[in-house]
This record gives sequence, C-alpha cells and structure tokens, in this order.
Amino acid sequence: MAVFVGGLLPIDVASRIGLRLGDKLIHAVAFAFMQVVLSRAMAFVWPGLRVRLVTVLGVLGSAALGGLLELFQAATPHRAAELADFVADTLGALIAGAVAWRLAHRGERGVDAT
Repeated sequence: MAVFVGGLLPIDVASRIGLRLGDKLIHAVAFAFMQVVLSRAMAFVWPGLRVRLVTVLGVLGSAALGGLLELFQAATPHRAAELADFVADTLGALIAGAVAWRLAHRGERGVDAT
C-alpha cells in the first residue's frame, strides 16, 4: 500500500520529501522489498510450495505490481508512467529473487552435506 501511495503522490510533493534523487534506486529497493514480502506471504498461505517456486512467484508478482503502478500513474493527471521505472521495479524484484534463490540453494546444499 505504501508503494502505491508514494507512487501516486504529486511530483512536487515527492520532490519536497526528497524522492527526486535516486528515483530508480528507490524503485528497485521498494520492489525488492515487495518481492520479499510477497514471497513470505505466499509461503505462509501455501506452506507446501517449494521455496524456489515461491521465489519465482514473488518476482513475477512484484514486477506485475510495478507494471500496475505505472498504469495507475499513466491515468493520474499529476504523474506519468515511465518504462525506466518499470525496468527498475523488475530489476529490484529480480535481484531480491536471485538472492533468495541462492540462499535457498545454499540451504539445500547444507542439508545434503550432513
């Protein structure tokens, strides 16, 4: 919810609270966090899902929400949609997913080694 509220603030409000600099970095971090939250939520709701599937679904869900935010911004008179923002959202989700994937793989190797 916070990502959508922040993403739909008028540009002048966003720049006054310091969101102008590092906009793409903020997008990447926000949607990396979103990937983690979505993955954790799915693992809680469907505990039988494999960790890797949960990770992939978290990445896809986070990227989809990034696309949805850009569509909302396109329909908002005081904001504009940017492909670069969607790319940053997706990259953030992919990076978080890659880290989660690696940690899950490392955990599996540790279990096999014992």
